[in-house]
Amino acid sequence: QYAVTGDYSKPETVGNGSDVWTVSGKSGNTIKVTFGGVGCANKGSLVDGASHKWWVYNMTDKVAVKLSGSQTIKADTYPVTLHIAEYQA
Repeated sequence: QYAVTGDYSKPETVGNGSDVWTVSGKSGNTIKVTFGGVGCANKGSLVDGASHKWWVYNMTDKVAVKLSGSQTIKADTYPVTLHIAEYQA
């Protein structure tokens, strides 16, 4: 299995306990994104020693980053970082 979380190096824009992140574009615009399994559901979650929430998936599961809800998106470059780690229950 593997575990995935957002870019928790930016606590002002990342909700540690949520799967929704505010991403700041290079021109200062913001969007909200989430991630989820493609045709699959997460197998649970865990919290690490720094209180960051991680979601667990099987190794063959695919994860996609997508917009969270309906938004008006301004032209910009929106860098998104996911942290992925091998996980053994």
